[in-house]
Amino acid sequence: MTRKRKRFESGQLVIPTDLLGKTFSELDDDEHITSMARPFFQGIDNEFELTNTEAVNLKELIKLYGSKHTDELSKVEKYVFNAARAKLTVNIYNGLERILFRICGEVDEQFPLDTMASKRDALERLSMEMPVPGPLGRRPAVISAETKEVLNELMKFRRAQQGCYTAQLVHLDLAGNAEKVIGIVGVVKAEVDRFKIELAKLDYPSGE
Repeated sequence: MTRKRKRFESGQLVIPTDLLGKTFSELDDDEHITSMARPFFQGIDNEFELTNTEAVNLKELIKLYGSKHTDELSKVEKYVFNAARAKLTVNIYNGLERILFRICGEVDEQFPLDTMASKRDALERLSMEMPVPGPLGRRPAVISAETKEVLNELMKFRRAQQGCYTAQLVHLDLAGNAEKVIGIVGVVKAEVDRFKIELAKLDYPSGE
């Protein structure tokens, strides 16, 4: 069945709406996915739970402040809202990045350097089938090309946010980036779960 898709404000990226903002209990109903968990992926699942908690908090924050008209918020309330929204958006992206780069280190045996260029290259590799060391030989793509593009945009947001005073955050499309990061959590979780299944088919020896 063709999924309905939502186009982000960039006019270029499309993400399946049936994965946007899903909770992990909703995504993990498939017993075939949950039964594939191995020690390595159990650690990743724990990281996903922490990331999801941040996403839930971000949604609640937006709901709390979004229920008020902008004119009803004091200067301090706007300041706190923008600071918290930016911080949670970056926290969620950081969690997703740690999860995906852990796969780079474990499966690809190639952990990215702490530079934006190296991390962008890592996301590019994760979006493609790639040769890997050891008996596996090759691994399937971990994430889709669409997911890679959303993550690259969020990486840019993180870099910009880190160099901003709170008063300058209004220039960084806080609402759009918060929406993107909330939506992409469920997408990445679903894609990593599919990757687990593909690795299981290849009998990947992840028994640490």
